[in-house]
Amino acid sequence: MTTEVAVMNKQAVALAADSAGTVTLKEGEKIYFSENKLFALSKYQPVGIMIYGNADFMMVPFETIIKEYRKELGAGSFSSLKEYALDFIKFLEKPSNPIFPSNIQDLYVKFTVNAFINDVGSDLDEITDDDEKVKYVDRLNTLFIKESDLENKPKGKETKLAKKYKDIINDAVETHITSELSRDDITKIKKMCPLLFTKDFEHTNRYAGVVFAGYGNDDLFPSIESFKFYGITDGLLKYVRQENKSDKIDHMNGVSVMAFAQGDVVSMFMEGIDPDYRTRILENLETFIIDQTTGVLDKIQTLEDKEREALYEIISDEIIENIELFREELEEYQYKNYISPIITNVNFLAKDELAEMAETLVNITSYKRKSSMGPETVGGPIDVAVISKGDGFIWVRRKHYFTSEYNHHFFANYYCREGE
Repeated sequence: MTTEVAVMNKQAVALAADSAGTVTLKEGEKIYFSENKLFALSKYQPVGIMIYGNADFMMVPFETIIKEYRKELGAGSFSSLKEYALDFIKFLEKPSNPIFPSNIQDLYVKFTVNAFINDVGSDLDEITDDDEKVKYVDRLNTLFIKESDLENKPKGKETKLAKKYKDIINDAVETHITSELSRDDITKIKKMCPLLFTKDFEHTNRYAGVVFAGYGNDDLFPSIESFKFYGITDGLLKYVRQENKSDKIDHMNGVSVMAFAQGDVVSMFMEGIDPDYRTRILENLETFIIDQTTGVLDKIQTLEDKEREALYEIISDEIIENIELFREELEEYQYKNYISPIITNVNFLAKDELAEMAETLVNITSYKRKSSMGPETVGGPIDVAVISKGDGFIWVRRKHYFTSEYNHHFFANYYCREGE
């Protein structure tokens, strides 16, 4: 796991990322503190990229993928940040791209299909009633069909995938579906498998979070585009754009503070309370008041059952309505006394102060994990960069696996293009 932070105002965007990386094996988990998660997407343009979740994508280190893309991009540029993100996606999907050969894409399909079918089989095994098993398959099938298609999905892709990976799907069903099902239900399960790769929904928690930050040529202010990348199947990248983790500074919206991956400590800093704790309070408060009130009604012996039920309904509706008013008042107080002062201050931060804030937010998350029981999933050196329209991508703090004084050739060759 990790924590990454982006702090933006009208001057620049500051990015900070820790170095913790978790490797999960049969023997257990091992945490390393040497991961590189923050990169310049271009050597020449004011654009950066951060990675969280899986450090590898399709069995290739993301650092390698980014540097291959950077080499192909060269001095090229786009009018908006979003176009950089879409061009990066096109690079991943490029048929001639040797980074993701067909056998690796086939392995991804095999792993994904088997994981899905195994989950379905386990769920079916827990259902004892045959009719309920049929209903379970129907519900799952309906959910899949209702999901929207990926924006980049070619027409007829499901049919092509079903044909190409027929053997993988059949083997997975034979291996993991042990319940007695009709041929129709088995067919429905098989037809769901290609939809894992063509529908716009999150079918697994195994993904790579990818954050693009900076400026296009026509962008006056910085912006952020955030995605989840799942895998490439027969040349089709499955990705989901994270609306709530994408933002753009403009004349009216002058500040943005966002955390990626583990964002609980950053939220607590910004909002004055842990978000999960706040949710738990509101949920328990509603339950407590309803239970206490209805408990009093139960003790009134003179009430008829119909009268008591009617009062239950009236009181419950009233309590829920008032809890909602309480929540709104709490949010208003929270914004006025915690969020607004920070946002106002960030408006006026200079570039170096933006960097300091981003680094500090990662640092306090790291210290929280260090001082708590459990694995230190955030930690190690913190890489920090600031991207501005005029100065471009500037490293404020960066770890190297080598000493700069012994490697002058690296810095001398950094901006050299092939053929020059």
